[in-house]
Amino acid sequence: MALADAPLHDEPQRLRALLRETLSQLSEGVSIFDADCRLVAVSARAITLSGLTAEQAVPGVHLRDLLLLQAQAGEFGPCEPHAEVDRRMARLQASVLETYERERPDGRVIEVRRSPMADGGFLTVYLDVTERRAQERRIRESERFVATIADNLPGMMGYWTCDLRCAFANRTYQTWFERTPEQMNGIALEELLGKDLFAMNEPYIRAVLRGENQQFERMLVNPRGEVRYTWAQYIADIWENEVRGFFVLVSDITTLKQSQLDLDAVNAAMRISAIAFEGQEGIVVTDAQRTVLKVNSAFTRITGFAAGDLVGQSALRFAASRHDPSHVAAIRDRAQRTGSWVGELWCTHADGHDFPVSITVTAVPDAAGAIANYVITYIDITERQHRDEQRRADEAVQRAALVREVHHRIKNNLQGITGLLQLFGRANPQTQEALNQAISQVKSIATIHGLQGQSGTSTIVLCDLVHAIAEQVREVWQVPLNTSLASDCSGFSIAGEETVPVALILNELLLNAVKHRQPASSAVAITVCRVGAGAQVRINNLGTLKSQSPQGMLTGAGQQLVTGLMPSSGAHLMIRQIDGQVVTQLDLETPVLTMNNNQ
Repeated sequence: MALADAPLHDEPQRLRALLRETLSQLSEGVSIFDADCRLVAVSARAITLSGLTAEQAVPGVHLRDLLLLQAQAGEFGPCEPHAEVDRRMARLQASVLETYERERPDGRVIEVRRSPMADGGFLTVYLDVTERRAQERRIRESERFVATIADNLPGMMGYWTCDLRCAFANRTYQTWFERTPEQMNGIALEELLGKDLFAMNEPYIRAVLRGENQQFERMLVNPRGEVRYTWAQYIADIWENEVRGFFVLVSDITTLKQSQLDLDAVNAAMRISAIAFEGQEGIVVTDAQRTVLKVNSAFTRITGFAAGDLVGQSALRFAASRHDPSHVAAIRDRAQRTGSWVGELWCTHADGHDFPVSITVTAVPDAAGAIANYVITYIDITERQHRDEQRRADEAVQRAALVREVHHRIKNNLQGITGLLQLFGRANPQTQEALNQAISQVKSIATIHGLQGQSGTSTIVLCDLVHAIAEQVREVWQVPLNTSLASDCSGFSIAGEETVPVALILNELLLNAVKHRQPASSAVAITVCRVGAGAQVRINNLGTLKSQSPQGMLTGAGQQLVTGLMPSSGAHLMIRQIDGQVVTQLDLETPVLTMNNNQ
């Protein structure tokens, strides 16, 4: 490394040589200024990172002159050069010790560390941290992607360490317990559940910490006092034969469970002469002609009417005028004919506003079997509808959230999430195909991190990526895939910023071929060959093309994903019918593709 330094008048030649040799051996840029802010010595690396030349950074030059050259060259961004120099010199006089970052005109990010020396001068170290900052951005994007998937799962998903501290909880988990991400992070499981519920779950917790996966049903009361029914699964996180913690997946089965419980409650009410009026549900008892005989306090609270104003009135008066009279008549006839009716209606409050209620109408027979009374229960579902509307709004907006503890093990954690999705899919077969598509996309991102980890760079060899994605699609969808990779394409790599888009596009195209092949047992072929200065990825499947557009059979979310991720240049997609096959061609070239130096 070249070195320029000022004569050190009374210093021995040996010290000057030692300083020169020391600076030349450093990978960082280094400059030394004396107490008068004049340059004593500077390494060639420091000159380069400062945007100066060796002719400008000569020993003896004043710092003010160097700052002016940098300001005039645009190194400090848009500014008035002399004012900027004055500002920086004033900051130096206020404090020699400082560390800051600045972005050079060429886009590189330089970290500058300045510290004082005993003689009144100061030493400055320059570090090029461009790649480090780019890697941090890539990691944040990967974390955002994984968090988006986790936060949009329909159930609660979390991770608890061996000492029962929360390391991760998705949005549904946070919403259920009415906690912020900051409150959930690191919270003790017993504190979150409460002593009673923790004691009930503790046997399952101890079992999963022994490596034994658990699943069970549990009735919970959330912080709003609502009774909810859940199906919980605890999955051990085992690494090198040691349990590191466990994943939690909880599904809300309240709707199914509540229907069962409501029916049981109605059947019991049919066999008793006295009704427990002071519950949370509004209850109305009528005669066979639906004239009100009695109401409980919950009903008066829900409707705002006084009990004395209701007795003797028709029960049908509570139905809001927005309902067609024929609809109300149909409910009346159904209850009379079958003995019960369960559903939702709008009721009119005493103050005139309409509100939604869940209603159960049960006919009570006399000893001869004729209908003697009706018992009608009312539940105000206003808050539930508001929560449902809010939940649907939240699901429509994808927001990035932090995923804890993925910085060092992104690939492993992504694979853990795919495992949870597979478990959920097996427990809920109706979601299997949609979940398999999400699993394939997550595995594509995991594939990228795996290949980047092996190569130690941000670029990925095209053939390696195609082979890895084909293998993970084969594993997830259990379909026959024939892969052919031309040897003359082994020198092509995908540019670092295009690895995620290209991987997701390849995954979507391959899934499209798998789902539309006819017959369903036929194999899908994927080949990579050289075309001109670029490469072509070709996917063949038996079948008939339904659309002659360039996107072929891609529709809906698949088409939006491919269209949104397709690079603006260096990539071209064509799907066409050739005889009895649908042929998908993805042509890639510069700048999406790069050629390895050894090719």
